[in-house]
Amino acid sequence: MRGLGFVLAAVLLSGCARLVPQYAQHLDCDSLKKVIASIPQDFASVATTTVDTRYGTIWRTNTNAYGDDCSLLGSDNRVPRSYFCSIPEKDQKAAMQALADDVEKCLGPTWQRKELPRPATRFTRSSDVVAVDVGISDVQASRTSAVGLLVRKL
Repeated sequence: MRGLGFVLAAVLLSGCARLVPQYAQHLDCDSLKKVIASIPQDFASVATTTVDTRYGTIWRTNTNAYGDDCSLLGSDNRVPRSYFCSIPEKDQKAAMQALADDVEKCLGPTWQRKELPRPATRFTRSSDVVAVDVGISDVQASRTSAVGLLVRKL
């Protein structure tokens, strides 16, 4: 779970999130499914240009599942490892719950929902090693209140 907090903080600190009105954005289910389907090919079908930051490499994406500024994150080996979207929200817990409910409806009954200790929810299926996490940023680390969607291999 520590990794989710780091990713949330890293992306928010790098300026990838934009302020929008509370609850203005909803999950784009088709886009989320497209991202999940792209994982076996290291997200190649959704990746566009790259930007190197002090946190690693960020790829712009042509697919926005939540909000309009999603990114792919990777380490120094130049391969995207996770897909991330975040939107600043005043009421993080309510927005996180709404997003988690939308993700659950989108993914369907083959995915299991698990509430995590740090305010976060993880969705997994027994048939693969993909996780979809919904969580909130660490306000101390990121200096903003945001809700994030993270898709990655476990």
